[in-house]
Amino acid sequence: RMEMVELLDKIVDDDPPSLDSQQFTPACCDFIAACLNKRAEERPHADALLEHPWVKGHRDAETGHWVMDWISQVVAAQQ
Repeated sequence: RMEMVELLDKIVDDDPPSLDSQQFTPACCDFIAACLNKRAEERPHADALLEHPWVKGHRDAETGHWVMDWISQVVAAQQ
């Protein structure tokens, strides 16, 4: 178990986590990587994430509803 300071150092110093490309589609891996980009100026805004191919590909799928709802809430909160 990590102490709080150790955990914060790891978050700041280490690369962000990534998905296993053997278990997830390239589009899904790209979406998660975009969300976890540490450089805020390179990280897409929520409205841009709504246009990501992975999100667009799941708009009508049952598994994608929670993603769309969550991103829509983030966009609404920013306005």
